[in-house]
Amino acid sequence: MPSTRYAGVVNPADARTLAQVLLDEHALYDWTFAFNRRRRAFGLCNFQKRTIYLSAALTQLNGDAEVRDTLLHEIAHALAGPKAGHGLAWRKVALAIGTKLAI
Repeated sequence: MPSTRYAGVVNPADARTLAQVLLDEHALYDWTFAFNRRRRAFGLCNFQKRTIYLSAALTQLNGDAEVRDTLLHEIAHALAGPKAGHGLAWRKVALAIGTKLAI
């Protein structure tokens, strides 16, 4: 992601671009990305809408590495399936795609 940050603020356009690159990289071509207004959850995977969400507010409070890892975390949910939760199947996918943050 290009360095268009100001005091830790990640540019939303950069986050959106990164999300699309990662979705494509993991063959989630029929999934989309959007921001939401949540303030307690950084990321969300919605299986019904086939959409990965990031909190607009929290995106701007985190650095590039945290944004990338949260996107990968949610992509792991999309790949593991709706019943995986944070169980073993999800953890295997998360590790395989490079997620760093623990649950």
